[in-house]
Amino acid sequence: MTGLPEDVHRFLYQNIDSVEQLEVLLLLWRTPERGWTSEEVATAVYSHPTSVVRRLAMLLGQELLRGREPGCYQYA
Repeated sequence: MTGLPEDVHRFLYQNIDSVEQLEVLLLLWRTPERGWTSEEVATAVYSHPTSVVRRLAMLLGQELLRGREPGCYQYA
């Protein structure tokens, strides 16, 4: 990748494995005060709910998100 700062390039390479995962992370990053359900995220990023659940679980495991309450995710 060219044109990106080295730290951004490194973050993407180490933590993001798909455009969908990046879209999910950016959505929650833009609204850090809000909690999102997987269904809301799927609707917002125009993706399949099952796929979004996997992405949310991955981001949660990477500690980029936190669970606000069962089934509700927030940017960490």
